[in-house]
Amino acid sequence: MRKFNLSRAIKPHIFKLEPYIPGRQVRKKVIRLNANESHLPTASFVQKALRAAVDDSLRFYPEENSKALRQAASRSFGIPADNIVADSGSSSLLSTLFRIILEKGDTVVSLTPTFSLYKTLASIEQAGFVGISLAEDSSLPISQILKINPKLIVIANPNSPTGEVIHINQIDELLRRFSKIVIVDEAYAEFAGVSAMSLLRKHKNLIVVKTFSKSQSLAGMRIAFGLASKEIIKCIDKIRPTYNMNTLSQVAAVTALKYWRKDLTTVKDTKKQLLRLISGLSSRGFIVTPSETNFVLVKVPEKSFSATKWEKTFRKNGILVRYFYNEPKLKNSLRISVGTNKEIDILFRVIDRFNPL
Repeated sequence: MRKFNLSRAIKPHIFKLEPYIPGRQVRKKVIRLNANESHLPTASFVQKALRAAVDDSLRFYPEENSKALRQAASRSFGIPADNIVADSGSSSLLSTLFRIILEKGDTVVSLTPTFSLYKTLASIEQAGFVGISLAEDSSLPISQILKINPKLIVIANPNSPTGEVIHINQIDELLRRFSKIVIVDEAYAEFAGVSAMSLLRKHKNLIVVKTFSKSQSLAGMRIAFGLASKEIIKCIDKIRPTYNMNTLSQVAAVTALKYWRKDLTTVKDTKKQLLRLISGLSSRGFIVTPSETNFVLVKVPEKSFSATKWEKTFRKNGILVRYFYNEPKLKNSLRISVGTNKEIDILFRVIDRFNPL
């Protein structure tokens, strides 16, 4: 019998691929301030709709085209349903977008630092990745980006892990001057009150990605939708997995969309908690990057522990925060998600106990 050779069975570049590493997931009871999950529970009206949907119909396949979800998003945002596609989380949707756009040898441009999944997705398609820093005034260096002549530009707005917001006028200019596709990933847009959706009618090369994980407290349901021209949506539909949105996720999404613009409880409370988190960290010597999201990026005090030691100290005391081991620019920084009042109190107590200042 011929011996199986894995190296011949798998694409060679996969062995060299650096996988995306999400925030640490621990099932035991800990305070999770490392994954930018919502600190508030899923809305009661969504939970009620989900309970009602658990019946004998779950033995059937879900609606393949997520028609009800697309129509609900259309009503909520005033965009035709034909310009909307649904998927099981923004990571899945972004993966599909990279697949239909990129070929081996292409180049993707994004910000640096930013959501590291973009680089991983580019590597999967054997494309290069170039990170561009924002200017000191947080403006987008459009001319610098265009000189690279990328096949695809991806912008997280607000950006993660920095929390910075790029003005929509700058995205408008970029779209006007760039002839290929620009993806704007708006995972945290509701907290900042910004969106590039208003530019969809002007620019056929724009794709906006939205998620239910943050402001809708539905990270566990894995729901996202993309908005783009009808032509781009048709291309996505050709290769997205069949039945890519399960029945319960579609129910949760349709229900949440009914109240997306009306129920701002999560957004308002997050902003309140964010200010408390910023104030408390600043008063304890941490240097906080301005943020309009549900997290803050902080530099540890110079005469304090290193960022890695702080991350380990928090973890040993039952608190998870995010340290980016593979990002040199963030070696002295931690990203801390907004938590409940109780969780923030515990975070501050740990800092006060161990802070050597």
